[in-house]
Amino acid sequence: MANRQKRRDIAVQQQRKEQAFRNAIRSSKRMKKISKSPRKVLQAIWDGSLRANEIPPNSGYRQLYQILKQGQRSERLKFYQFFESIVSLGGGRLFAVNFGVRVLATIYGFRQQWIRPLHSCALAKRKDPYKVLSSLLNHLFVRYEMPNFMDKVWETGNEIYIDWYLHIGSGQNLRTARDLPMKVSKKMAFYFMQAPSSYTIYQALRWSQVRAAGGDHRLAQTIADSYLGEKIEGLDFWQSVIDFFVRHQEEVDFVQVGPIIDYILSRRFLNRRWEDEVLPPEQPNFSMKGRKLASIMRDMDRWHRDMAAEPLRYQYIDDRVDMQHIAQLEAENADNIQAFWNKNKDWWKNFNKKWPSFGVRVFDYVEGAGQGQKKYTIRHLKNAQQLIEEGTAMQHCVASYAYRCETGISAIFSLEVKVEKEKQRLATIELNSLKKVVQARGKRNAVISPTASRVIFVWAKQNGIYYAV
Repeated sequence: MANRQKRRDIAVQQQRKEQAFRNAIRSSKRMKKISKSPRKVLQAIWDGSLRANEIPPNSGYRQLYQILKQGQRSERLKFYQFFESIVSLGGGRLFAVNFGVRVLATIYGFRQQWIRPLHSCALAKRKDPYKVLSSLLNHLFVRYEMPNFMDKVWETGNEIYIDWYLHIGSGQNLRTARDLPMKVSKKMAFYFMQAPSSYTIYQALRWSQVRAAGGDHRLAQTIADSYLGEKIEGLDFWQSVIDFFVRHQEEVDFVQVGPIIDYILSRRFLNRRWEDEVLPPEQPNFSMKGRKLASIMRDMDRWHRDMAAEPLRYQYIDDRVDMQHIAQLEAENADNIQAFWNKNKDWWKNFNKKWPSFGVRVFDYVEGAGQGQKKYTIRHLKNAQQLIEEGTAMQHCVASYAYRCETGISAIFSLEVKVEKEKQRLATIELNSLKKVVQARGKRNAVISPTASRVIFVWAKQNGIYYAV
């Protein structure tokens, strides 16, 4: 009797699964049919004929649904009318992408700052939603010139960055904007307006800082793509580092600029994890005064060798990770940081958990046939142990990037080639959070080979990654 009931329950469950599957197929077919017309999707959401479970979860339409179904009806009606106007102007393609609806909602929130009426806007007739969005922003907020990279501030939703956008768009100088992270000179303000369109605001500020100090375009780009393009801090000290590079820009190998910055950052600023202790920075008084390029290179090479020999001694952590530890420390009610580590000596297991995915699949690329066939593979290094193995094999400092990978600032990939049964590592690649290749290094931070560069280019193209050869 019990077995018969169990079989019935299983049969009912199976029927429900099949019915849910058929419903999902019908919903997806309907969604696919009406999604060709953003206006129809908008109307279907508004009148309730399109339900949330019929909309792809990662689509901009799901965000559109949430906006039009939450809050008071009067406010929702205003949003609906705004979105309908965007469709009428030819901007419906913005609804299909994740950032599109979110940015449109932010733009609507700043409607008091519109300098021109929405109905007079002529949106760019482009397939690229970024181009469409740029033309909308320029119409609503910009009186004069606006650098292309500034459009990205609307994706962040950061009100300070948006305030800088509105400030510049109204024709005022960046120097007089509020809450700037550094003092901006006239030269910096001039170069800021010419920064590459792929940059974030912080990268543009660093780029203009280097250019204003006398650095050429390549040096400015290299420094902006390094750690210094991620955070603005230690202004006087990092200015002395920039001045050092500018003085030596004729002799320095630009491939070494990023590793030198990593070396200086780690020695002066970063704490380290070691067994059950948190060790302070190795040289907290590190200064650029009297430094020679040759001595910096020599010290950096020694640091790399030490790190390759004892990688567990060089697990660096920065302020963001420290704050997590402090919060956990308070939750544990431990008396001091050392007591916390004594209670959590298995931190390495935690630290070895998989890091955030960047949505980049394992890449295989084959050249040739027969015995001479070469198989290239690019894979994501997803934990500290894999970084250590990469750094030891390639004899560079990638093991010290663990804290950046752990917090999602960067992702590290390894390029290998297999000929017959032998494998060889060719390059270590770093992506930033914008899916841009900020550096690719060979063994001992050497310049990568043309073959490695070609393979990385194919990989980047397939995965929507920005890679400047």
